Amino acid sequence: MKYLSRLRITLLTFIIMFPFLVLTFMSFTKSWFYPSLFPKVWTWEAWQFVLSDEDFLMLMLKSSALSVSVALISTILAFFVTRQLYLFRFDQRIYSVAYLPYSFSPVIYAFCIQFMFIQIGLRGSYFGVFIAQLLISFPYSVLLFSKHWGNKMRNLEAVSLSLGASSTQTFLFITLPVSIRIIGLSLIQSFLISWFDYGLSWVIGAGSVNTITIKIYQYISESNLAFASMASLVLLLPPTVVVIIQNKIWNRYVA
Repeated sequence: MKYLSRLRITLLTFIIMFPFLVLTFMSFTKSWFYPSLFPKVWTWEAWQFVLSDEDFLMLMLKSSALSVSVALISTILAFFVTRQLYLFRFDQRIYSVAYLPYSFSPVIYAFCIQFMFIQIGLRGSYFGVFIAQLLISFPYSVLLFSKHWGNKMRNLEAVSLSLGASSTQTFLFITLPVSIRIIGLSLIQSFLISWFDYGLSWVIGAGSVNTITIKIYQYISESNLAFASMASLVLLLPPTVVVIIQNKIWNRYVA
């Protein structure tokens, strides 16, 4: 049984790591054409570019800052908006509005709201892309929090207040600790929505705003195999780190 369990874990690990291994392999190739089993030309050019090009590193920093900002704001807004809906006992059907942005593909949705961004002068700016991504990530966070509030939370807060705690103390020592897992989940999911976004950044950014995802599509359109593979690895790095933090640290310190 232990042997089979280890075999399953090994197989699952290989399946998960296989895309990373393939991308790493391809990032060192200059060209790779059928029917060659292996590339004929190898190069360090892509990785030398990553380690030395300040513009690419700045692009990574800007993309990371954008995604972190979207995750923080969407989570904070969703937390307090859904809490107020819960306190004032709004009908649960009101949350169906949060599904509307997902009725379209991101590109179609971006073209639908593009006129508004042109009118208010936000098209072609990082702040405009930030607002556009917020319009996608905020509803998602709202849907995550919609099932969090309920009788259990209401009862815990009522017990805390009945024992003499103030509203502020109840919020800090009861509501927030109980909500910490769903807050973390919202932060992670909102970050990933923003990080992997292409359609909104491309349309609302109007070519003036560059993100790591857009950069990857540019490399792919140029048929630059090594650079596209390298940029894809860079794109996958932050989500991988986030998952490791969630599994190794989050579960250890958050009961």
